[in-house]
Amino acid sequence: MGARNSSTTRVVPIFRSLFEGDASGRRWLPGLFRLGSRSAGASLESLTPRLVDGHRPTWGRDELALPAPLALLEYLVKHITEAQTASSGDVGTVLDNRQALARGDPERIAEALRALRLGRRGRQWYVLEGDSRPDATLQMPDAVLVTEGKRTERSCTSTTKWMGTRSQLVRHMDAALQAFLASVCSAFSLWRVRRVQMHLLRHCIGASNRTRNMLR
Repeated sequence: MGARNSSTTRVVPIFRSLFEGDASGRRWLPGLFRLGSRSAGASLESLTPRLVDGHRPTWGRDELALPAPLALLEYLVKHITEAQTASSGDVGTVLDNRQALARGDPERIAEALRALRLGRRGRQWYVLEGDSRPDATLQMPDAVLVTEGKRTERSCTSTTKWMGTRSQLVRHMDAALQAFLASVCSAFSLWRVRRVQMHLLRHCIGASNRTRNMLR
């Protein structure tokens, strides 16, 4: 945090500079694509390298909070285990309710699923994955790019409280895919969106002078 916070010291200065220089993204999005560790294998020729009209900053204090996919939250409600609840650190009614889920209590599971399907989120006992907050979210006409900056960490987070294997960038991608699915897939097939995401978005962006020069 503070002087070593990758969002404030790396992500924000870079994207602020890029956006102020060209709010359409036409000049710098192609360079950003090329920074992806798997960009050579991605199908980029059909992408429109510009931001959607009216795009606003989505970094720093303006980071987007993208809700976890409903299907994932439903899955977690149905598959939470007693071992997980025992080591969760939860207390009181939150613990009681989650223990009931882990025991397979049909009434409690039904209650949780009903609340999720009504869109009731936030810090609730039945919400087992919170919002995903990419360091920057860039929406193009036919793709969405999410980024996660790292400075002191060697890699992105790979677990969550309720999932032993859960990549931080995959979380971002899942949430972005659901949030922007209609607009992106109107011009780009779901399969190709997923493919481009997996090639481009799993690259943790570390901003340095070299990175800044490559994006110019």
